[in-house]
Amino acid sequence: MGLRYTFFRVWLEFQRETGLLLRKFPANAKKEFNYSLDQWRKSRPNFLISPKAELNWVKIRDLKLASMAERIVNGEMIYFSRRWLKTEGEHKWHINPDNAYIFPSNIHWSKIQDFSQESGDIKFVWERSRFSWIITLIADDYHNEKDHAEWILKEISDWINRNPVNVGPNWRCSQEISLRLINWTYALHYFAESKYMTNDLFNEILNSIYWQAHHVYKNIKFSLIAVRNNHAITETTLLMLSEIMFPFLPNVEKWSRKGRKWFEAEIAYQIYKDGTFLQFSHNYHRVVIQLLTLALALTEKANKPLDQQVYQRAYSSLNFLFQCQAGSEGELPNYGANDGALFFPWSWQSDYRDYRPQLSSLHMFLTGKTLYKENGPWDMESMHWGFKPTANHAFKPITKKMGWSEFIDGGFFLLNEKDSMTFVRCGKHKDRPSQADNLHVDIWYRGKNYLIDAGSYKYNAEPHEILYFSGTESHNTVMVNDSNQMAKGGRFIWLDWSQALTNECGEDASQFWFSGSILAFKHIGRRITHTRKISKIKDVPKWEIHDEISGVGSFQVKQNWHFLPEFEKHIEIVSTGHKSFFDGWYSTYYGEKSRSRTIAYLTNKKSIWTKIELTP
Repeated sequence: MGLRYTFFRVWLEFQRETGLLLRKFPANAKKEFNYSLDQWRKSRPNFLISPKAELNWVKIRDLKLASMAERIVNGEMIYFSRRWLKTEGEHKWHINPDNAYIFPSNIHWSKIQDFSQESGDIKFVWERSRFSWIITLIADDYHNEKDHAEWILKEISDWINRNPVNVGPNWRCSQEISLRLINWTYALHYFAESKYMTNDLFNEILNSIYWQAHHVYKNIKFSLIAVRNNHAITETTLLMLSEIMFPFLPNVEKWSRKGRKWFEAEIAYQIYKDGTFLQFSHNYHRVVIQLLTLALALTEKANKPLDQQVYQRAYSSLNFLFQCQAGSEGELPNYGANDGALFFPWSWQSDYRDYRPQLSSLHMFLTGKTLYKENGPWDMESMHWGFKPTANHAFKPITKKMGWSEFIDGGFFLLNEKDSMTFVRCGKHKDRPSQADNLHVDIWYRGKNYLIDAGSYKYNAEPHEILYFSGTESHNTVMVNDSNQMAKGGRFIWLDWSQALTNECGEDASQFWFSGSILAFKHIGRRITHTRKISKIKDVPKWEIHDEISGVGSFQVKQNWHFLPEFEKHIEIVSTGHKSFFDGWYSTYYGEKSRSRTIAYLTNKKSIWTKIELTP
């Protein structure tokens, strides 16, 4: 992590123990504003949505959207883009609906733990207070011609009254605060002319917005130093856009100036030149795609365009994720940590695993063209962002590349053919790895994921579950003496990072091939290497895998292959190792897991040869 990280964590704990955080983030702080609602209505600042009467979106009458909206106003919320749970009453902002634990709502945020055995996963509390459900209600309000203004504004007011400044669990995470303010801003602009938006309510909301943004600014070093992932991008997005969204609030000029500098630096650092992302997670990369869409569209609308490097990294990100897209329903490999995040759910007609709406929206903004040949519900999201397609950025439309695509910075190798996609991970880590998955192979055939990555389940699971999902065992690679490639540290930490030594790919007249080697298993032997060679017959669903281990004395190699039960009769695997079957786990959505099947091949020899053949 480095000395800077270590010193910061020590300083943070010192502030917590001595009460400095309490003074830095005063509880129940108030700053009364007397900014006129009428004045705001006459000179509304830039945003990506207009008041309801001014919008000219194409109407999409939709029963699914109406049903979702009805469930929300009746007290249900969709958690992690998948699971409907009901929370209501005086504790609705502080209860974990997964286990009924009520987080304390009367103590300073710095004294509340993120995770504990008793409280369970605090993300269940944060999810409701993120207010992403506002997007769904706005969509229903417009398309199905409802009026949700009174209900939404009452919910915002209720949240403010039950979550005093810097008190309770909903002040614990600056990313959640940032998303809440952005989603509130959608409501402020859409319902700007509503009779339910009174001057008193408007100023109550502004007061809360100020102190929440103040909190993000004062706590930004935690994300920039201790976390440095999508949290930092979310929070710097909020700060950068604060002057555009709330120009009448104190300090926003300073917040915005510094936020812009930090945002541009984080994009340059976190998104590698080849478009891959330092969190090694497809879903968190999509989170950044939505934040980039928001940031680029709004800064351009305000005539404050960002540095050209931001545009380039956005375009490179699109290309990487699009090349990885193999599912017939828009899915990508179930790769890396996945907490169910979809910050701005304008794509209610598409499943959460469908990446087409978000990729298509940013592609439309950057190129002025649609990303997909077929038309579908994924085309609608770009309309809701509130920008008009342009081609001012001189980016060419992205197309699927057949054959090998190499993403060396991130350590990914993709083989796309007409009917299949082979996804290979072989990376040299310069940033914190998410999972112990080097030399994992994901195989897709005719739009279906035959050989799978198990996913990540949830962050406050049992220790053995966390180790399984993030560890080597749940990936299509090999283990030595039943050990992970890296030693497990804290909740999100791996030690003794595996590192790619070589990686290359190519083709000849009849086949494609890949060869890569990694230095791994340092906690059981300092010079253990794993070399994997893959050959794939062109346009035929047949693969041959050769794994070789060196640098260790007596050992056992276990080569794992994971698949869903419905594909068991369509996968034929033959190997030189001793074959065994066992049940594994697979998590498509956060907090949900189901049974998968695993074929493991065991050998005490230094190499193992395996042939894989798929049938429809």
